[in-house]
Amino acid sequence: MAEVHDFEIDSRVKAYLAHPNSPWEHGPNERYNRFIREHFPKGTVFTCITDEEVQQAKDEINNRPRVVLNGMTPHEKLTE
Repeated sequence: MAEVHDFEIDSRVKAYLAHPNSPWEHGPNERYNRFIREHFPKGTVFTCITDEEVQQAKDEINNRPRVVLNGMTPHEKLTE
């Protein structure tokens, strides 16, 4: 827990720790898990996934507009 506190201070980002096996505690995490599963379904063998495939999935996820960001993408929000 001390590491999380240090991270919060160093990065000025508030962290939220959900309990294991409690998906109802943090919906956004589950939503991102769903985005990831669109690219890498359950059962995917990640040793067979290339860096390029990971980068492509990351780019698509980070460039998807979000309602919570008023229609902006995470990339746009970070660079505004």
